[in-house]
Amino acid sequence: MTEEARGGEEPAKVRYVDLALGAWRPHEAAAQLAAALSVTLPEPAFPLSECDEIDSRAAGDALVLHAHDAATRIARALPQNGIVAVLAPRFGLALRQDNEWFFHFLKRRGIAIVVIGDGPSLTLIGQSVFERRGGITEPRRGEPPRSMSEDQRRLLRLFPGLLPRSLADSRNIAIGDGFLVPVGTGYFLIPPAWRDTAPADAARDLDAMAALEDDDDGMAALAERYCTAHFADSEKLCELSQRFERAGSIDIALEMAERARHVARQPEAMAMADIRGQALRRRLARFDEMLAVPPPSRRVSEAVRSGLDRLRVRAAAGVGGTAGIDGGFAPLVEKLRAGEDLAAEEIIMLDEYVAALASNEADRALEIAEAVREALDDRPDADRRLVYRNAMTLARLHRARGEADRRRAALERAFATSRGVRSLGEVVEMNILAALGEEEAAGPAARPAWLRAALAWLAFDPPEAAPAGVVRALFGERGDHGRSALDMDLCEEMADRMMAAWPELKAELGGEYPEIRAIDATIRPRRLIGGPGAVIGWVESSKVAPVYVRSRIRLLRLAAAALATLCPSFPGLAGGVYLVDSNLGLDIPATREAALSAALRARADELVFGEETIALDPGARARQAGRLVVSAAPAVTVIGPLDAGMVCRFARHRPEVALTPEQAETIAPLLDNPRMALGPLAVMLGKTVTETERLLRGLEALGVVRLDIDAPAGPPVAAEASPAAASGEDE
Repeated sequence: MTEEARGGEEPAKVRYVDLALGAWRPHEAAAQLAAALSVTLPEPAFPLSECDEIDSRAAGDALVLHAHDAATRIARALPQNGIVAVLAPRFGLALRQDNEWFFHFLKRRGIAIVVIGDGPSLTLIGQSVFERRGGITEPRRGEPPRSMSEDQRRLLRLFPGLLPRSLADSRNIAIGDGFLVPVGTGYFLIPPAWRDTAPADAARDLDAMAALEDDDDGMAALAERYCTAHFADSEKLCELSQRFERAGSIDIALEMAERARHVARQPEAMAMADIRGQALRRRLARFDEMLAVPPPSRRVSEAVRSGLDRLRVRAAAGVGGTAGIDGGFAPLVEKLRAGEDLAAEEIIMLDEYVAALASNEADRALEIAEAVREALDDRPDADRRLVYRNAMTLARLHRARGEADRRRAALERAFATSRGVRSLGEVVEMNILAALGEEEAAGPAARPAWLRAALAWLAFDPPEAAPAGVVRALFGERGDHGRSALDMDLCEEMADRMMAAWPELKAELGGEYPEIRAIDATIRPRRLIGGPGAVIGWVESSKVAPVYVRSRIRLLRLAAAALATLCPSFPGLAGGVYLVDSNLGLDIPATREAALSAALRARADELVFGEETIALDPGARARQAGRLVVSAAPAVTVIGPLDAGMVCRFARHRPEVALTPEQAETIAPLLDNPRMALGPLAVMLGKTVTETERLLRGLEALGVVRLDIDAPAGPPVAAEASPAAASGEDE
């Protein structure tokens, strides 16, 4: 991780990651490389509440998505043919899941990852991403000053990861003597020869390093984990656990919680540590472990005891079956029936209870789920995430009872909550469920739904982050699908379903196949092409030849064959890039109007829809733009004043957006008339149509408005049927 890596054959291309003492900070490997390369990584976006979890799981695995994003940014900044040399954890210390995923995605981008030391054990990835390479050795330890104190030597032996330059300076470590390796502008790599002491054998040394804990969370985590139990601080460990959970490192968070329980000396502190650990085990669905935790002391406060009892009841529901749990949920059921307000956690708990009841007491499960639906319907400001979860539960109950129409209505209610902010993962799930709900498995509505699901899945990146809903929609609760093999399993299953629904499809064999990815601002499609049911973007060439597994190629060939049935001039598998557009979080465009709207938004040169070709040269584009209708985006719940400006809030997924004065002025007419033609709006603003469209496109990118051709007027979002159930007419 230095421009002058000592001992390497190509020092300028080697970057070191120091995990010799394990990882004690979230996303340690990515953060170290970012420091070396001056790369800014985005703030982790991990769920902070149970409602946040609902959105997070619908979009995809947050840990995997963050690791993928970090690897993409780091790979771009690494020198050509660069090498990442990992100083492997010693003394049986952990690599951690976030680092494992990060290295997995870095390797996928062609970065060589060389391990120095014993190869770390991998818990998530089936095949090792590490390699051995001659000529690359660990940075050598130089001669330190003879006057170095024991405190300074202790710091070098036991400080995990990179040493901040500020900390070295404050501890009077003579950085100019050359025995530390500079990393970026703010850190030093401590040569591994210093790491000669296992933290588990250095409790007294770590006791003496307590003053460092306030300077660095990683040092605090390692010290609190391995110091003498007498000096460990249960409250501090719980605080560290909470911070690490919020940063997405559940495994470190749980380790801190378990240590907090071990060192706690008072019953109340023990119980508080148990609450911390139980909450984390619940997120990891480790219900059996939750039930194995002994009950608290009778001296624990009633509030804490109640919290632990509630977690135990939830664990019992998670294990399955209803034996012994009815009493724990009875107060919530009574509260629901009495019409009292329920907190978000209580609604989620009732949903868990319904899931436990579903197999043996289906009628009672349905009664409770319907009562929750009615309670949410009675709240004008009901959290859409809770509405979504309840509706999906009802859909599963109706499916088990063979009630197709009621299932379809529940799905429409569920996906209406994310209309306009759906991720590609949600588009996949929505179309799979729509296709499966059709009475005719090979009918005219099921086929394009399978095509849209396939296209959205092929563009979903990375596939290892697949939302649990997608896996459940295809496989139900059966089977164990490891995340590293999800793509193969899902592609095979989806291809089989497509063939069953569309048996006459003939996938083209041999030759090149295209790259396929989600459309974004970095590439402009030359054309949009497709027909009734699905339209995609197309670019003739790609700088990178895609490398796909066989099952993905099979699904891609079937999707191309299906598109060719919708559009006779579809180019087929002649290389290039397929660009999948979710139409601003609705669904893959499936109608002429939706496709034309998407083509104008992407500034494509032409639209080929079925047998019709619509040129979009500047003159034609200007004429089509005159047909645009501006409307508030369907996910927007509030556009209102905030301090001296305006703010826009969304039903799901997106954080609120503060509007500039110019943006606020642009949308002001929409506050009274939420649907206006572009031309009259431009007149009201005193601007040209071109200027107005430019301003609105910026707001459209923020999710505040939409510009559509002949956008249909619809009922309010909360009552809107959404999943395009199989027609694709959601646009």
